Amino acid sequence: MHKDPRTILRTPCIKTVIYQIAGGEYLHLGLENALEVTLRSTLPQDIPDLLEIDFSTDGAALDKSALANNIWPISVRVTNIPRTNPELVCLWKGAGKPTDAVEFMKGFVDDVLSVIEKGGVTFNGKVIPITLRCFIADAPARAFIVGHLGYSGRVPCSKCWIIGKYIHNSRVMVFRGTDLTLRTNEEYRNKTDGEHHKEGVGALDRLPLQFVDQVVFEYMHLACIGVMKKFLEAIIDSKYSQTSQISKDRKVVLKNRLIQIKRYCPEEFARKPFDIDNFSKFKATEFRQILLYTGPVAFSGLVTPAVHLHFLLLNFAMRILVSSNSDETLLNYAEQFLKIYVSRSEDVFGLEYLSYVTHGLLHLVEDYKNFGPLDSFSAFPYENSMTYFRKACRKPHMHLQQIYRRRVESLRKKTRYEH
Repeated sequence: MHKDPRTILRTPCIKTVIYQIAGGEYLHLGLENALEVTLRSTLPQDIPDLLEIDFSTDGAALDKSALANNIWPISVRVTNIPRTNPELVCLWKGAGKPTDAVEFMKGFVDDVLSVIEKGGVTFNGKVIPITLRCFIADAPARAFIVGHLGYSGRVPCSKCWIIGKYIHNSRVMVFRGTDLTLRTNEEYRNKTDGEHHKEGVGALDRLPLQFVDQVVFEYMHLACIGVMKKFLEAIIDSKYSQTSQISKDRKVVLKNRLIQIKRYCPEEFARKPFDIDNFSKFKATEFRQILLYTGPVAFSGLVTPAVHLHFLLLNFAMRILVSSNSDETLLNYAEQFLKIYVSRSEDVFGLEYLSYVTHGLLHLVEDYKNFGPLDSFSAFPYENSMTYFRKACRKPHMHLQQIYRRRVESLRKKTRYEH
């Protein structure tokens, strides 16, 4: 009988190499290593001649009781291999976020350029070239990594030249208008808008990216956690307008409807929202269910006709954009619905509703045209990885070392397919 479970798990005995960069600890596993993990678990006939790669980063708390235990993983996913999961390339841990985006991203950027220079990643004696498809992150992480103004600035949008207006009473920046002047990739690469770009070199400047097209607005943060949450703030908390708020009695009816719906929801829905009084604590999947599926029925007769119609515009547009079968005609409908939704939001909910996240809806159709359905470039797969990192840490110290060891243990198990 083995004396230690680490023998069975084949836990590595070698010391984990941890670097000190950007104000925190840094673990680098490597891009080629991450791609090899995906290729090893893929049937040979499913491996394409060119690997199309999405990459993503975002911050999350490992331990909510310790501010110094924030992590920022950089992960990649091969999008043209079916049912692939994100794989970790590198991981930063520290207080808040990295102090320097360029230093934080340097290892990943160097890896990408090295693989491209070599012609691709070598697997089973074959060199498979790679290409970067898009960069996926929420608005704060996008601004930090790309190196532009955040959502509270006058010109935060990386896709158009819209200028915000500051509302002093509520201290928010609002963005009116739907007829937009779009930025070009050449303008963005040359940083012609001095007010939008931060000074100095951007963390991704060395990568072969078309920044306007390939830095996407992903819908998990924008539409689910962003716009859907704002809608509930309007009708439940009257945050933006007193006239759009529903009464206490109607809140009870809404809650009961969601409870009834929950009973008949298929098991494919991981989370089934019902406690509408605590909607601020909903996860993205709960907001998504209301946005795409249950909202039209749940809100009917409880909100005013104008508010219900307003929600249906958003619902119809998002249903089109998550579908893989939407043609040019449907995409034109979605674009018009979103323009009407944004333009009427001020009348329905008030001026403060026109925040940067509401404006971002106007760019979703173009991203669909470039990359396909919204779920194909959403943050949902990457967000699921955050749970793995938390579970991998069994002790309250040496987190990166623990994550590395758990990862090696899982990789040393038999791969899905033998090549």
